Amino acid sequence: MSLWPIHPKPYPDELLSSWLMRIAIQFRFNLNSLCRQLLESNHAAPREIDRVYSDTLIKRLAEGTGQPQEIVREATLVEDEGYVYLNRHHGMNHWIFPTTTFEKMAHHGLAYCPECLAADAEPYYRKSWRYAFNPVCPVHRRFLKQACPGCEAPFIYFAMDMIPHDRIMHHCLQCGHWLGDWPAESADPRLIDCLFNIQASLAAGIARNTFELPNCGSIPAIAYLQILHALTYAVRLPKRAAWVLTHYPCVPADLSLSPLEQDHENLPLEMRSPEAIGTALCLAGTLIDDWPACVVNLGGIGAFS
Repeated sequence: MSLWPIHPKPYPDELLSSWLMRIAIQFRFNLNSLCRQLLESNHAAPREIDRVYSDTLIKRLAEGTGQPQEIVREATLVEDEGYVYLNRHHGMNHWIFPTTTFEKMAHHGLAYCPECLAADAEPYYRKSWRYAFNPVCPVHRRFLKQACPGCEAPFIYFAMDMIPHDRIMHHCLQCGHWLGDWPAESADPRLIDCLFNIQASLAAGIARNTFELPNCGSIPAIAYLQILHALTYAVRLPKRAAWVLTHYPCVPADLSLSPLEQDHENLPLEMRSPEAIGTALCLAGTLIDDWPACVVNLGGIGAFS
């Protein structure tokens, strides 16, 4: 297979679907057509292409764009399977923001940083934005957004049945509003600092595939992230979060728990807002330093029942 006449390279940390969408825009193909005609792939769910892909797609995209197959794989979520999350499939996976609706529960939308998109010479979506343990943009130190600032519709840039245009990556598909038009926010700087440190620590641990867990020593990244996920989900309810604030003085006692009050209590962690996830993650980051005693303490208030 020869090099395509249009073959943009992926940007740093660019997600596979974002890269494919930019190619589709330049070819004037919709995403289905791109997968079918250029990649000779009958991929049934372009919305899931970041984590469910074929070797043929990887090979042909590498050949068509002149990129090594390793670079193409790095743009997928599949590259992280086994040490960031388990059980890649079409359903819900721990830590991955979904692109579809499950069990009639609508998702908030794909996470993005309005300021990053506004600053991009060519807007694109970061792979790191798909992971729920990254609720804050490390560049602009603000919570990611998942909806349109105009009509508040959940945002997703997949437009499988239409010819994409260059506005599709940074404008709402429902009302056309520019996604960078979010007003300045006044998030608690202590919470932002806490999450900034947690995210940096997670990135470092994932890169070396090991974490230090108190009283346990070194453990694989996947085990650490599973524990952190369980603790984050356990304190998703305001009453449990309030208990942590009371019993763990290293967390600011006046930390606002209002983001935790917005969602149904049984909603999966990955279908909650970045603000709610961030609040719970801040508390879980404190709890995991008290491992395994925190499990006994949380069990005493029914957090795992």
